[in-house]
Amino acid sequence: MKILSRTYMWVIFALLYAPILVLVIFSFNDGGSLSSYTGVSFRWYGELFRDQVALQSLKNSFFLAASSSLLSTVIGTFAALGLDRMRNRYVKGTVNSVTNIPMMNTESPRLLKCVKNVVIIDHHRRPDELYARNVG
Repeated sequence: MKILSRTYMWVIFALLYAPILVLVIFSFNDGGSLSSYTGVSFRWYGELFRDQVALQSLKNSFFLAASSSLLSTVIGTFAALGLDRMRNRYVKGTVNSVTNIPMMNTESPRLLKCVKNVVIIDHHRRPDELYARNVG
């Protein structure tokens, strides 16, 4: 059973990380196509660092990643300290359960997408597309 679970784990890791590995390998491709690998080159990285819009986007992404990580660490630390110091075990259990709902609820992204589509369609006043957009 242990061998089966380890094999399953490695298969899942391979499926998760294989696209990233392919992306890294093809980022050094000399040609402009992903269908054929024509040789190793840093050409596309040179193009990236010459483009000011891409550099500004990269800076914005790093700033957003750092600030959101810092903010979530602070909020999470205070939440954990507060949860640890709760006296009433029923309230503590309820708070623990409520904070686990977003991790267990798989319908949240679909629900948010539907709400977004309703707002967009309402904004553009095209209600005939409501069903077609929310079915997918």
